[in-house]
Amino acid sequence: MDPIARRILPEAFTPKRLTRYDLSLARRTHTGRPEFDKHVVGPKVAQGDELVGVATAPSRRLFEMTFVCEDIRPPVQGRAVCLLDIVEPTDHDGHAALGYSEDQNVLNEKQKKKVRARIHHDLADAFGDLDPIDDVPFGT
Repeated sequence: MDPIARRILPEAFTPKRLTRYDLSLARRTHTGRPEFDKHVVGPKVAQGDELVGVATAPSRRLFEMTFVCEDIRPPVQGRAVCLLDIVEPTDHDGHAALGYSEDQNVLNEKQKKKVRARIHHDLADAFGDLDPIDDVPFGT
């Protein structure tokens, strides 16, 4: 990875993946580097993807993200995203998935599109820059 930080872009958070809770995360405090390499990096590399860096965000910041839809009277607000711990027989304990909060279910498609564009920017801000994997502190 070149020494210039690479910023996560809002486009990295696609509606399709966030609707399906198909954006996998690894909780660093519960995931050691060997587990990360085996369960996160390994499957992606096997699919032909390349690891270009790792982005991190505090869970608290994600939990505190909200949305406001002012196209409705009175305006609707709620949690923007949720983190789900997913433990399947092949999963590791530190696996989680990120997706849109059910609070958005009261919105129509046009309202969701507008609100979710803002959520994607907030997520990009929360995750920030990609760091080289060797610079990321992992759990034990």
